[in-house]
Amino acid sequence: MTALTRRPGVGHRIRQARLRTGLSQTELAGADISPSYVSLVEHGKRVPSEDVLRVLSHRLGVPVRDLLEEVEEPEPQTARPTLSLDVRRVDLVSRFVQARKQWENGDPEGALKHFTAVLENDSAAQHQDVLLESRLSVAEILRELGRTSESLESLESLLGNLDAAEKPELWQRVQITTADVLERTGRVGDALRHAHAAYLAAPSGRVSRLRALEAMVRCCYWTGNVSWVADLDPTEGGAQTAFSPLLGSVRLYQALVLREEGRYEEAIEVVAASVARLKPIEDPELWGRTTVLYANMTLLSRGDAAAARESLERARQMMWFVSMTEVPHWLIAADAVCAHTEGRTEAAVELARRVLRDRDDVRAHSLGASLLSAGLVLAESGLAAEARDCRVRAAGLFQQAQAYRYAALAWEQLSSPLGPANRTARPGGT
Repeated sequence: MTALTRRPGVGHRIRQARLRTGLSQTELAGADISPSYVSLVEHGKRVPSEDVLRVLSHRLGVPVRDLLEEVEEPEPQTARPTLSLDVRRVDLVSRFVQARKQWENGDPEGALKHFTAVLENDSAAQHQDVLLESRLSVAEILRELGRTSESLESLESLLGNLDAAEKPELWQRVQITTADVLERTGRVGDALRHAHAAYLAAPSGRVSRLRALEAMVRCCYWTGNVSWVADLDPTEGGAQTAFSPLLGSVRLYQALVLREEGRYEEAIEVVAASVARLKPIEDPELWGRTTVLYANMTLLSRGDAAAARESLERARQMMWFVSMTEVPHWLIAADAVCAHTEGRTEAAVELARRVLRDRDDVRAHSLGASLLSAGLVLAESGLAAEARDCRVRAAGLFQQAQAYRYAALAWEQLSSPLGPANRTARPGGT
């Protein structure tokens, strides 16, 4: 005998499913839906689109039809002789959620062990949604721990097991993560292929559109496909409109393109708005790079060394607070340019030499950009041989990273080291 369970609406069913799996509204929202929107849906004040409903269904491990329709549930039984499939699923999802929380609380290595335990669970193969999400989480944690080759191996294996038509949202997220790992390990040409695939899979209004767009813009910038970037509206077509690190990253690369085009005041306006709205705690490196670019632009456009110095010191303090290690090369390069503008030639040269000595070339194209800035300082300080060393090494790093447009720029500076294009066309966050 069964009893028909009637529920007020889809929002109530989403809430009940979320509570059963132990997810918070923030965890259910993820990176591409706001927690406040989830709350409004659960309270019946918003009707989720089909795309959003599919995403929520996937994360809850509940078919879309169960969120839309009334369901028949068996009356409670006094005893069960064996552990049911539903109970095993709840246990598996609970372990998955615990692993996610451990990761979010700053223990990626502990979370990795728990995700691995989920994958090794006997019932994992019967719950493909939990299994696939766990595999993606493992790949993302490996990336965070700097184990990039293992991360890429996991992502490639996962892509081989995914059907884009059956699981489009997860397939798109795997493509974006793959592009991110490749770009951050200095393979921007390969990264662009995956970012482009994710971007094409993100039609207007799709919740992951901004994530795909950010990856696409970042890879297009470094590969030199920038003609469409500067005047792009990243909020067009239903993408996330609230300011976020993703939107801040798009704005950063737009400002870099505007700088290369000589549109300094427009670049300053874009960067100043981002600095005002970005929270350092959300993405310290993005905040630092944006602040450094603002300092650089105030020097280029307004010659205001005092304002530039103030911005650089804020960035230095934040990066030291976050990492407690060496100051990153892109901040040292910006400091060298500022010191040179201030007339502190000896300090500027020493800073430029520190960049030249840097061997942390995992993200080769980023170090290449810093080397071009250092080369400019050394050239204008009369140290032609060291400036040449910077530019030769930068060209090699750009070629290694498949950033051929900027490799060509480095070779051009070698033949005309103090040409007028040096300051306007310099790539990167400095």
